[in-house]
Amino acid sequence: MRIKAFFYLEPMRTSFLLLLFFSVSLFAENLVDTTQSSRNSEKQALVEELAVRDSVMAVRDSAAKATEIALRTELQNEQSQCKNWEHSWNTLKEDHEKCTKALRVSIEAQMEGASQKKDESQYMTVSSFLAGIVLGLLAGWYLL
Repeated sequence: MRIKAFFYLEPMRTSFLLLLFFSVSLFAENLVDTTQSSRNSEKQALVEELAVRDSVMAVRDSAAKATEIALRTELQNEQSQCKNWEHSWNTLKEDHEKCTKALRVSIEAQMEGASQKKDESQYMTVSSFLAGIVLGLLAGWYLL
């Protein structure tokens, strides 16, 4: 009976083994596909992450460039203002020196003028005093 049962079960066993073999091969193929799929999805995720990182870096780079350009422009403006202020300061200093020289010359001229007037005044006083004495002597001599 065993032999009969074996023959009856043999086609089932073969079918079962074939089914098991195909199942294992499909599972292995699916496992390989899943592994490749997971690798592909990991690779795709890395590519997406790199794309996001690159876009963020590009935005930051453009923002940094804009900031750099703005700072360079501001620096150039400040430098030109400094040059203008320095030029204005030098002009003001030169004008101050000219005014100081002119004032000094004017004060010296006034002092010389005052000195001349004083000398003239003293000369006039002395000459009028001497003229009075001379006239007095002449009048005294004439009357005598």
